[in-house]
Amino acid sequence: LTALNNAAQAYSTTDPKRSLELAQRAVKLSPDNPYVLDTYGWALLQNGKLAAAISNIEQAFRKAGNQPEITYHYAVALLKSGDRTSARQRLDDLLQSNPNFPGIGDARYLQQQLTAAERKR
Repeated sequence: LTALNNAAQAYSTTDPKRSLELAQRAVKLSPDNPYVLDTYGWALLQNGKLAAAISNIEQAFRKAGNQPEITYHYAVALLKSGDRTSARQRLDDLLQSNPNFPGIGDARYLQQQLTAAERKR
């Protein structure tokens, strides 16, 4: 299961379709695992399946919202859905509570984009 989930994560940027195939297999094996749900949701998001992505990532967040990567993925999905307020809240919480997680640069960039968009309003 771990190898399958890790492979799905590894393919997420280079081969989103392959990532989704692997993540689907992983979620069938462990449908309640927050890390698997997050990977599956992220793969769905990369493949343009927004509603299903949000549903899975939200489940992962509810089960393990203290995990920075899951929180970041949730913020991205919320933003793509148009929910800027919730995305901003998740990012702000993430950056406050986990200032050194590996994806901090991406999270800060996303927060800056939100701030710039808010200023244009």
